[in-house]
Amino acid sequence: MNYTTSDKGAIGEAAFRLLCAKRKYFCGKADEKAPYDFFLDRHDGRILRVQVKYRTPNKDDRIEIKLKPTDDQNNN
Repeated sequence: MNYTTSDKGAIGEAAFRLLCAKRKYFCGKADEKAPYDFFLDRHDGRILRVQVKYRTPNKDDRIEIKLKPTDDQNNN
């Protein structure tokens, strides 16, 4: 199956939303012009900005999505 860039982005965003729901975090979609995709309320007084990336399908036509936190002052 051939995935477009838009398809890949939608898959990554759906996986992120599922993770947020599973962990009971509030996840809001950012404005189209924002430099990030979502904002996340962790219920501990912190609001996080999240940028979701996509991956190319592997040999068995699956897309592996790795989620990792970043606590870099220059790249929240």
